[in-house]
Amino acid sequence: MPFKSEIAKEWTPVDQYIVVILMRVMHLIYTPFWTTVLDACTDDINLVSFDEPVKRLLTQGMVTNRVQGTDEWKAMSKSLGNGLILTK
Repeated sequence: MPFKSEIAKEWTPVDQYIVVILMRVMHLIYTPFWTTVLDACTDDINLVSFDEPVKRLLTQGMVTNRVQGTDEWKAMSKSLGNGLILTK
């Protein structure tokens, strides 16, 4: 078994799912997809007992900052090196 269905029943479906705006499309595609796959593949053992994995979805905004020396705004990102670094 990939997981215990008793534990999955405690944690799912999720009441409130908060996702960053850039990731919302992929999350809305693959979350129901994997629920459908699990449901179809495990009908005989009933690993999942819900149709929709998320009850409510909240899409949050994106934190941006202005690129130094320009009027261009970009999303803050570790990969771009323009994120905040918090130190003590």
